[in-house]
Amino acid sequence: MSDESAFDVIIIGTGLVESITAAALSKAGLRIAHLDGHPYYGNNEASLSLDEFIDWCQKQPNSTVHGESLPQARSYSISLAPSVIPAVGPLISSLVSSGVSRYGGFRLVEKVSLYDANLGVVNVPGSKEDIFKSKSFSLVEKRRLMRFLMFASGSLEEQPELEGMEQAPFGDFLRQKFSLKEEIVVAIVYALAFCYTDSEPTLPTLKRLSRYLRSAGRYGASPFLVGHYGSSGELAQGFCRTAAVAGAVYILGRSISSVTHSESTYTLTLDDFPEPITCGVVVAAASSHAPVARCVAVVDQPFDLGGDSPLDTGILVFPPGTVDGGTSEKVVTALIMGEGTMSTPQGKWILYLSAESPTTESPEELLRPYLSAMLKEVVPLFSAFYVHKEDGVQPEGTLPLPDAADVAVEYAERVFWEVIGTLKKDVDVFWPPMEVDEEEEDVF
Repeated sequence: MSDESAFDVIIIGTGLVESITAAALSKAGLRIAHLDGHPYYGNNEASLSLDEFIDWCQKQPNSTVHGESLPQARSYSISLAPSVIPAVGPLISSLVSSGVSRYGGFRLVEKVSLYDANLGVVNVPGSKEDIFKSKSFSLVEKRRLMRFLMFASGSLEEQPELEGMEQAPFGDFLRQKFSLKEEIVVAIVYALAFCYTDSEPTLPTLKRLSRYLRSAGRYGASPFLVGHYGSSGELAQGFCRTAAVAGAVYILGRSISSVTHSESTYTLTLDDFPEPITCGVVVAAASSHAPVARCVAVVDQPFDLGGDSPLDTGILVFPPGTVDGGTSEKVVTALIMGEGTMSTPQGKWILYLSAESPTTESPEELLRPYLSAMLKEVVPLFSAFYVHKEDGVQPEGTLPLPDAADVAVEYAERVFWEVIGTLKKDVDVFWPPMEVDEEEEDVF
């Protein structure tokens, strides 16, 4: 067996967590082999062309596909795990510190709106300017909402409003401590804090909301960005590229046929690969994520989320019980990506719908009412419904739309330090300082 087949660490899967881990370990000087049985980067968070997505979706159990491939199929970048990125948080910091931000582009999410059973799409005020412009609230209600937003965006330490309420349901906290009317409570709970229910504990929810509020203004009015070309999958590929530049070896499209362990060495044999590879640590784990029901639809007409001009990129949140025929228990989130995200040809939009998946209902039965509510009389050019189960190194639970990428970084950092401790390496930072010629003053 040659020295070229010996590694410090073998990482299985090229999802976002694994790719961040690979980049950090490679930049720390470890010799990394990064494997994925798929022929593309991103694993089950990949960004695929329309034809690749159709092929992938048809292999998923309980999936349905309506329509066939479209013209310019390769111009679509469809994300298997759509997400947005808060402008302040672990992922943005890692993109800059690692240099991965140089490998991709980003676009601000233009608008976050809420669906009301009686009013349809309503704007969600997330800033002082939004509140003052709103004609939906009285002056007293505006003052109460402003007081809450100032409270939530400041320091939460030793705040009298929180005394004895840290674990209280967040909705009750808003009603009792800030006297907010119900429609404002719903907007804060579901479209500002991205809660799944209004009974989530107050303090963790406030910490999450505070980060979102502090994100507004960093790169523009919106607190959220999306990555070009499908976001999560493209970001994973960017971290893989950084790992490869630092010396990591990539092997895609090869299944693992055997794993053996002797003393301190793991030996992996790959299908149709010339020789086994060895390492001291293997990074791999089964997913503990709850399954997510997803819908992907392609349309050729813009969505109206209450703005003055056609929308390119936005989020619409459906609280429980707001759509006829929909679920009364679950939140459904819609993410819209247009040509400005480099994910579609000109004049096309991709609509992603997602919700926690029950065991007794098909993804199409769950999400079809919400697709109809958004499209009204518009017929999608293509649509597909499936249940998404991630199979890589992942933290537990189903995460709010803006949190998935940030939590991936936090989890990757924990894995990084566990590997460093196991191999007893002398490393003291997650991302080493970039060389002078690597640095860029304005990455966004």
